[in-house]
Amino acid sequence: MQQSSTPGRRGDEGAWGASLAWPNDRIEALLSYSEIGRDFRPALGFANRTGIAELLGAYGYRHRFEKGGFLRSWRHGVEASEIRDDAGRLESRRFVIMPFSLDNQPGDILSMGLERQTEVIRRPFVLPGGVRVPAGRYDFDRVRLYGQSAGFRPLAFTWDLGTGDFYDGSRDDARVGINWRPNRHWALGTNYQANRLELQGRDFTTRVWSLNANYAFNVRWAWLNVAQYDNVSKRIGLNSRLRWWPAQGQVAYLVVNYDWREDARGEFRPFLAETTVKFTYTFRY
Repeated sequence: MQQSSTPGRRGDEGAWGASLAWPNDRIEALLSYSEIGRDFRPALGFANRTGIAELLGAYGYRHRFEKGGFLRSWRHGVEASEIRDDAGRLESRRFVIMPFSLDNQPGDILSMGLERQTEVIRRPFVLPGGVRVPAGRYDFDRVRLYGQSAGFRPLAFTWDLGTGDFYDGSRDDARVGINWRPNRHWALGTNYQANRLELQGRDFTTRVWSLNANYAFNVRWAWLNVAQYDNVSKRIGLNSRLRWWPAQGQVAYLVVNYDWREDARGEFRPFLAETTVKFTYTFRY
């Protein structure tokens, strides 16, 4: 349960939820319900939606193969969720069937998901590319295929593919990631994500590139870096953190952020530069 207090707001500023979980190796299940008041404003973080009630249920079953074979387990299950506003009107409904999620003895994973989604839009909004989505009810079906190689290898891969309906058009998604650990100090990675949308006779693609370069000097000191660019904001962002971990429950950061924007001539110019020092100490009693 949470309660916010915002000057000038007299509506429902509360949020609460309850869940019942059955987390087991062979059979797992989850049932949860939550409500978020329309005027709820958390002091830390943010609420994606307010003035809603959400009901979620999930069930999964795992079959383990005999030892010595190539496959270790096969998991399948279903998940359903529904979101309604504080007047009881439907906003979103989602139903997912996972026919399989296979993992082998080394830890490689391959999974598939089939999704049926309903969205009720009461106010038109604009997507990247300038496409306007009118108010109305939209039902669409999507399919997703995900793969991941075991992370213990020096070179590991992830990929995530999705395709299907999107409002009154279609959307194809692709995400590919590569992680490389050449030695015990370095951890390098790159990710590329593309979302191709076709709506109202228009075709456009959003792209995001990111690079990660982390170096561990020892168990207490590490240098963590991530850079990202997307073709919608046309900005390059760099986050660099020097981390000191003197003891359990204590951590300090020196954080440097840089931001460059692409101008009309295609040149990147500095837009933001900031430096922050953070220290966290956990009191135990």
